[in-house]
Amino acid sequence: ILDQWMLSRLNYSIIEITKEIDDYRIDKASRPIIDLLDDLSNWYIRRSRRRFWKSEDDADKQSAYQTLHFTLLKLCQLMAPFAPFLTDYIWTELVKGTDLPESVHLSDWPVAGSIEQLVLSEMAQAREYVTIGLAQRAEAHIKVRQPLKSVIIPKLPEVFNEVIAEELNVQTVEW
Repeated sequence: ILDQWMLSRLNYSIIEITKEIDDYRIDKASRPIIDLLDDLSNWYIRRSRRRFWKSEDDADKQSAYQTLHFTLLKLCQLMAPFAPFLTDYIWTELVKGTDLPESVHLSDWPVAGSIEQLVLSEMAQAREYVTIGLAQRAEAHIKVRQPLKSVIIPKLPEVFNEVIAEELNVQTVEW
């Protein structure tokens, strides 16, 4: 679900940034880049650490690497007008051994793919529940390192159980 969310999040950002650049609102075009970078580093990469670090080379690990690589390439393309030298250096390192252009400035502007709106909204809701849960733990002076028995939240699909349980350090998630 993390890969689907990240790709939908990326596609949503491509649409936002492209619209602002097309309207010559460069100041507003950079804001979605910052939000995307924040989501990539503070949610996707942090939540996928175990997938990157596991010893076996299975489909899940490869999927995580492919999603991260694809997202970084698209991010370089989106950031190229704002940080041309840095993005070109990163792009050059990412495309070594591929048939992609040697420079980000020789690549085409990214085109958004499909956006799974349901995945975006459900992940946003799960993240909101995590934020509320962490705030309640802080208010009660219970550190996140201390595991709790359970948390009760409104209904979300089962795939979010693990995400919420790990983020809040609880044994079970009850709906």
